[in-house]
Amino acid sequence: MDVQPGPTCQGTNAPGVPHGAVVDTSFIAVLGPPAAGKSTLTASLADRIGASVFRLREFAHRHRHRTSTLRVTHWLGPVDWLGWFGDDVVLHLLHAALVGGAFGNEHGSVVVLENLPGNERQLLCLGSVVALLGAPLGLIELSAPDELVRARSRSRRVCPTCEPDPLGDPHRPALAVPDRPDLCIRCGGAIVARRSDASERFEAKLTRFRATIGDIRRAATELDLPYRTVDVAAPIADVLAAGQAAARSLLGTPRVKETV
Repeated sequence: MDVQPGPTCQGTNAPGVPHGAVVDTSFIAVLGPPAAGKSTLTASLADRIGASVFRLREFAHRHRHRTSTLRVTHWLGPVDWLGWFGDDVVLHLLHAALVGGAFGNEHGSVVVLENLPGNERQLLCLGSVVALLGAPLGLIELSAPDELVRARSRSRRVCPTCEPDPLGDPHRPALAVPDRPDLCIRCGGAIVARRSDASERFEAKLTRFRATIGDIRRAATELDLPYRTVDVAAPIADVLAAGQAAARSLLGTPRVKETV
């Protein structure tokens, strides 16, 4: 992948946004191990608090032909076998989406970033971008033991009809018809196991998360970012209620200060 030189995480400068401009938007990052329920929580936040949900993978695919917007010379394909983008590409995508305005915040003043940041450097980059906008940023971590998320991954299903995916790998969980576990309750189409839940890939994702989450927590503390943890071992209704309460507690927190 050939990525053109662009902004770094420090001293960010983006066209079209005055330095130090303040936007009326709050950013909440939702992270956690695979199969912890990130998509379920972000969907509930969209419904209950009117948030826009930003998914990096979806944004990249939606804008893959707009090379002038994304500032890359080639299609933004995955850089590793898990389908993850490199940190430099993540930074460019965040700038295009949040600073350049390519991500339409159609719902209101809250943007929930699903499964971001993926590591410490991505958090530093996200903090830099949000600081440029003069906006607040908080994090919610979904906490779950390994055996719980492994069990969930084995039973998780997705619907290719409801979520057509350019790479043939739908991500959002689908509910089954009560007496037909192979059919989607929404459209009646066939539901299938999520491709990235295959044992080897799932274990690799889980290992990567466990290896990076400590650095993310430490960086959040050093940046003085509010951080909430939600235990997802509780019943789903309690988890969603706790996640919504955590999100509301993050709204109105101090804006991120730009570092030099």
